[in-house]
Amino acid sequence: MPPTHTGPFSVGSPRAGRWLPAVTTPTLVLHAAGDPVVPVAGGRYPADHIDGARLVEFPGTYHASWDPVDVAALRDTIIGFLSRVVRPPIR
Repeated sequence: MPPTHTGPFSVGSPRAGRWLPAVTTPTLVLHAAGDPVVPVAGGRYPADHIDGARLVEFPGTYHASWDPVDVAALRDTIIGFLSRVVRPPIR
């Protein structure tokens, strides 16, 4: 069941349950485990409903952190994900 804390057009809404399985692109879902604005269920739901999606839960209780350590962890995770799913152009 989708989380109930979300709005009608967010990925956690009941409507999203219909279109999330149609996503076929590589998907990375990032979420802070203790986010006070959107509970972690809001990140788990799309990750559970997109085939092959990867969910990465970061420690912390922030919604958007500008702490350099947090930003570096997010950056490294995104770069690692992209390096596995994006092919270099054919020359």
